[in-house]
Amino acid sequence: MKGNPRVVAHLQRLLNAELGVADLSLLHARIYEDRGFPRLSAHADAVVGDAREALDRVLRRMLFLGAKPDMNQREPIAVASAIRDMLRNDLNGQYRLAECLRGALGCCHDEKDFQTAALLQSLLATVEERHAYWLEQQLGLLETVGEAAYLAAQMG
Repeated sequence: MKGNPRVVAHLQRLLNAELGVADLSLLHARIYEDRGFPRLSAHADAVVGDAREALDRVLRRMLFLGAKPDMNQREPIAVASAIRDMLRNDLNGQYRLAECLRGALGCCHDEKDFQTAALLQSLLATVEERHAYWLEQQLGLLETVGEAAYLAAQMG
């Protein structure tokens, strides 16, 4: 099936954003693990899994629409060393991903591509309700209880 070029362009931007999120989450998972924070590592690994699933779904949709996905493009990632900054960078990546999804959703509605819109709506719910919300909670906890107490809770 031949897809709408505007929709396909949005899907490529989404693919690029999702690849960046997956890369950053994987890096952070290994850093958390190396520093002895298994709870943070487990959550980052779950984000990687969700990102891989989203990538698979977007790739399948792009191929169905007759597009040639470019896996060489990625959004640049912001690497940090402090846990607070790592969480903030992850949250900013989720915010960018959500914005990309909203833009693609708007385009799908304009072009009446409701199947792609349904896929994107599902992905947006995961980004907002599972990932961004969790990161907002963690940053709030860090602020409320302090860094030492927060990190102690992430060790066991």
